[in-house]
Amino acid sequence: MINFGYFTDYRKVSAFLLAGVVGLGVETIVLVLLKQLGIGLYLSKLAALEAAILIVFLINDNYAFDDLEKKTYALIRTNLVRSGGTLLSFLGLYLGVRFNLHYLLANTIGVVMGSVFNYYFERVMTWE
Repeated sequence: MINFGYFTDYRKVSAFLLAGVVGLGVETIVLVLLKQLGIGLYLSKLAALEAAILIVFLINDNYAFDDLEKKTYALIRTNLVRSGGTLLSFLGLYLGVRFNLHYLLANTIGVVMGSVFNYYFERVMTWE
């Protein structure tokens, strides 16, 4: 059952959103650059998304782990946890482009959809 109480911790939600805004900026820059280089939209999205996940992980983690092994495990875990958000992000991009939205607007919509999913499951499976 979903615990909506996780969404009432405004300090953590705010920190997560701030990291997400930075991640969206990184994702957008990488997406535009790769697309301008002639790489396909969805391959560019995949690379941009991973760049954003890495940046957001570093911000959210705030260097909490003491050794490389723990950081590596946490990075793998956050990528696994975020796979659902990744699917939602791709779905938003795909549907937005199919409905003739500009790819950056469609991507932003997908990122917002994925972020809500990611916030909840990061709280449940990674931070708790």
